[in-house]
Amino acid sequence: MANRGYLALGFIFCFLSLFKAQIPQWNQRLNNSSDKSWIDFGFSNDSTPSRKAASPPWAQTYPLAYTDSCGSFFALTPLVNFSLGHELGVDTLRYQNSRGALILAGGRTLKIHTLLMENQAVFPNYQRDFIQKHGEFYFNSNGYTQSNGMVPGEARTKPFKDSGFDYLYARGGFQWAPRKRIMIFGGNQQILIGYGARSLFWGDHNQALILGAQYHITKHISYVSSRGRLYDLLRRPSFEGVESNYYKRGYALNGLVFRWKIHEACLVYQSLWNGGSLTKEARISPYFWVPIPGLNFLDKNTFYQPQIGVCYKIQPTKTLQFYGEVFTRNFIKNTMSFQAGGNFIGKVTQNLYLNAHVSFLHTGNSFYGDTFEGGFSHNNLPLGSLLGNGVDELQIITQWRIKRLQVNHQTHYYKINSPKNIMFLPSTPSNDPIFHSVMEVGVLVNYPSQLLIYLGMDFRTSHNNTLFWSGGIKTALFRNQHAY
Repeated sequence: MANRGYLALGFIFCFLSLFKAQIPQWNQRLNNSSDKSWIDFGFSNDSTPSRKAASPPWAQTYPLAYTDSCGSFFALTPLVNFSLGHELGVDTLRYQNSRGALILAGGRTLKIHTLLMENQAVFPNYQRDFIQKHGEFYFNSNGYTQSNGMVPGEARTKPFKDSGFDYLYARGGFQWAPRKRIMIFGGNQQILIGYGARSLFWGDHNQALILGAQYHITKHISYVSSRGRLYDLLRRPSFEGVESNYYKRGYALNGLVFRWKIHEACLVYQSLWNGGSLTKEARISPYFWVPIPGLNFLDKNTFYQPQIGVCYKIQPTKTLQFYGEVFTRNFIKNTMSFQAGGNFIGKVTQNLYLNAHVSFLHTGNSFYGDTFEGGFSHNNLPLGSLLGNGVDELQIITQWRIKRLQVNHQTHYYKINSPKNIMFLPSTPSNDPIFHSVMEVGVLVNYPSQLLIYLGMDFRTSHNNTLFWSGGIKTALFRNQHAY
């Protein structure tokens, strides 16, 4: 009976998709817009192909979509990742079985999205090792023990069969512009801040609960301020048990953005606020809610050092932009960090579309903190680069598309120097350089949901080299977060 219900639902979606509706598309895989703002929530109108390339009609819109003359819209699409793969030298098959749904709704001044995903997966060895090393910590008489895992950009896990993970997550967010000059946003959505694939101080693998606003002071100046809650997967011993509380902190971001012709620059002040010790929870200071940078120093219980930096972007053409970031943690020695890169988004020829990103990143040896309590981290992961402190990292991400043929590629080369470890990791990362490249070649069945039938290859050099082949069908709306 359940299978008949799913089949009936599929026929309904196919029927409704014949009535094409213009819906703002939501895609967090890459920067979708060549003129994207400093803070990006994933909505875009740029990735819709021509009708000729997108035919038949059901490939042009979400499976269930509705709009009206007032600009209101609603869309629903299934989210899937059904894949099967083989890792060279390993007998056990690797696979992922993910099912969920994405809902989009809103109007001219409001955009809302929410999604739910249930997953069971057996990952390649290097991914499983990383996930397990960032799992939950439980207090015991000898200190802390670690169990379960944390999948970057997704959720904490529980064991599944012998070597797999079972996890469920829900995310959502909104953007509301009640006036022309102001935009209010919130939720536990993945927000991309900065101009590249991720910034030094905030990556889109975070799903922290955040509420903020962007106010346009003048045509060329705007101010962004947000407040949120961070927590790491460490159970406080005074609440020991399955439902014991995690270690929490307040998070504040303030940015002043300047725009002039092809130039854009931003001054950033990012701070943490005391939410209690490792053993006891406490209320956050009322100064936390004031949208002014620097007030964390008025809280006598807060000893965290803020991250301070400058971002800059220049866009010489409609399709090309270059950017840079320079940051420090309160001007402390060995915290200086920087990133430089460029993006190309547009058509190379009449039928060839390219979305490309190249960047080089360096993080200081204690940029994300030098203690667990004062670390800029969430879900046991650094807020910026997943590799954390003391990293030199080169990243190349491209998406090529010719009509319905699409190639997704990511190459990652990095070296870890002598970082301060802000987690209770069981071992020190290797200093050997790592080369990592992932490629997927597939056919797009549906453009807005990025439903892709694909074959993929994952190659990574280390003391145990990885060569992983896979294939399947998925809604490729999210970036590959396994860049480590």
